[in-house]
Amino acid sequence: MSTEERYLDFASKISFFEFIQDEFRKSDFDERQLAALSNEIKILQSRTDWDINSLSDYIEHNPKSFLIFQGLFQLLRFTNAQLIHFVFDVTKMNSLNLDGVYEYAVYNLKHDSNLKELFLRRVRVDKRRENIGFDEVMKNQETYSKKYIVALFKMVVSDYVAKISNDFGILETRIKMKEFSDFSTRLANYLLTNLRLNEHLRAINLREYLGSKQIPVDTKGLHGNYATLRLKDLLKRKGFSNIDGLLQEKNVTTLKRGIKTQIGEIEPGTRLYCTEKKVEGVTKPLGGLKKFDIILIVDGVPKHLIETNFYTTAGTKIGINRDEYVALYKSMKDKEGMHFHWVTDGNFWLSEEGRKLYMALVKEFGEVYNLNTFEEHLNSMT
Repeated sequence: MSTEERYLDFASKISFFEFIQDEFRKSDFDERQLAALSNEIKILQSRTDWDINSLSDYIEHNPKSFLIFQGLFQLLRFTNAQLIHFVFDVTKMNSLNLDGVYEYAVYNLKHDSNLKELFLRRVRVDKRRENIGFDEVMKNQETYSKKYIVALFKMVVSDYVAKISNDFGILETRIKMKEFSDFSTRLANYLLTNLRLNEHLRAINLREYLGSKQIPVDTKGLHGNYATLRLKDLLKRKGFSNIDGLLQEKNVTTLKRGIKTQIGEIEPGTRLYCTEKKVEGVTKPLGGLKKFDIILIVDGVPKHLIETNFYTTAGTKIGINRDEYVALYKSMKDKEGMHFHWVTDGNFWLSEEGRKLYMALVKEFGEVYNLNTFEEHLNSMT
């Protein structure tokens, strides 16, 4: 069969993406949380003419409303840049007036205990002094200059935002504090001016929206897992048993050439496979053991090592994979009893670029499979 005929056979059996995985997951607003926020939602939805003063007052007295705004306007949460803008006066922090920024930093550190603790943690690590206190740092300007305080404060801002992203209670405490009432004002201004809150409140039923909201699953993950799921389904239909659970139970992450020593005796003729495992002696081109998407185990030996992916469009990842897989294929030729296979699918391979890449790969690989051609050859492999 000529290379052109092989491509036509390959192309005629290409698969298109099927939505066999969930595309969305439910948001965090279940009935329990909606009930807990019912009063905040009722007040917020009761009017559509909020101004900065009335909205900031509402936020200050209902700090959990922050979660409502986040659910309304964001897929998951506000970005770190948004959080920094809400929590801190960025204009002050961006100033070249060192004394002004220093005073702002000290004010925040004195009144926010979580911020202070993060700050002291950095000082202790930087100065290798485990028990240094805040007052000592503030009094010793020879060692802890204004520039030093300001620099560490700015570093801690990022630490703080990461912390409140995982623990709303810290942010809730800050919102309630009269020392930080400017938070509510900045958030209110952003919601009304940048995000047009009143228009949204006029357009939707807030409780119903939050209760029915769905979060899209990562598209790359969705496409990345598709070929592996299809391949696992094929192996199940062909009588292969997945031993991932057994390997996990025995803490096996790297397969030996004869896995009986790792999992015990295997009945003759048993067809096994596992996923996301390394194989003893099989390394990546740049070093280190290679983890394979799927490994077929024949007569107790990891015989067929498989990488699988699904491409709907061109991208740099294809070129990276090609170089790695060609190198793997060539190195595996010298390893007795083991074979490397690339199972790749998707409508990218139907494009002119895909056709040219396939034609070039056949000369280096000998055989490149898609899901359907792999199924056709599976019995002859095992």
